Amino acid sequence: MKALAMTGPGKVELIDAEEPSPGPGWMKIKIAYSGVSTGTEMHMLARMNEGAQQFFGYMSGGIVAEVGEGVTMFEVGDRVTGFNYRAHAEYVLGNPGRTVKVPDEVSLLEAAGSYWIVPSFRGIHRMGLRYFDDVAVVGQGAIGLMGTQMLSGMSGNLIAADLFQSRLEKAQGMGATHVWNPADPKPEGLPQPHAVLVATGGEGAFQTACELVRPRGRVSFLRLPDSLPNTDLHGYGYDKDIEFVNAGQGGMEPDLEYLHRESEGAFTKADEVYPERWHFRRYIEKAVEMVARKRVDVPSVISTIEPSTEAPRILEQLYTSPDSFLGIVFRWSGDIEE
Repeated sequence: MKALAMTGPGKVELIDAEEPSPGPGWMKIKIAYSGVSTGTEMHMLARMNEGAQQFFGYMSGGIVAEVGEGVTMFEVGDRVTGFNYRAHAEYVLGNPGRTVKVPDEVSLLEAAGSYWIVPSFRGIHRMGLRYFDDVAVVGQGAIGLMGTQMLSGMSGNLIAADLFQSRLEKAQGMGATHVWNPADPKPEGLPQPHAVLVATGGEGAFQTACELVRPRGRVSFLRLPDSLPNTDLHGYGYDKDIEFVNAGQGGMEPDLEYLHRESEGAFTKADEVYPERWHFRRYIEKAVEMVARKRVDVPSVISTIEPSTEAPRILEQLYTSPDSFLGIVFRWSGDIEE
């Protein structure tokens, strides 16, 4: 089969790889589309050693091609999406605990981009907002724009911050009441939000969030920068009394027995319920449900859909010019019916 591999700093190749075979508890998924996590995957690409080889990707939409022994939640032919590693390939091994079925009203293209919702979804949950609080989203890439869409219906003032004007315009179309490019002076009268979602990496984005939020506000970040040499954490944490929340982890992963009992409504006592109500798989499941209910528009953040043969060129262009694309989806199989 064909699969994408990182082979050096900024280098991606489409190579021949061994087709996976599902062992007990796993399934094999034929990929129709894979989505790009531009922040995470470009971060990985920048850290690659010359001559190394690493398969990557975790967002996809496809159909179950084969199930391993003990898999009872899925069967061959099911349309699925989820968080499964090495997703930029013709086939991927699927973990039932990280995979959900795709309803008929959601296309596999939408399914491949539905995971863009999950990080911001979790970040919003961790922000402790009340209805009509003022809020900001720093970073208006695909993940940040999902956050902007979700917040537009519940916030008072909604501030979108990004370094690219095209993304700020997109955010305005999705409900942002104020936009700001942090490279420019802060506009007069820009509200101080109760909480800020940081939907991008880097020290600059973290500082922007800390400057935007009101005293005693909350900053929910999806990825903490590798280092903060120029940031006065003492001043932000003590003088301004900001609360920092790490929302970057996917959440706890329940075992399959729990998922079966949950789906059957078999719980009768409080101590049978999983310790984290919003566990990892539920975020994925509810993200797909948001798409089905038209609460979030995935295609609106997709700027290009390319065949997998064009993936190396697209990713290398994104690496050198981060503003080239917004959401990116690769097409792997043309014989899967939508």
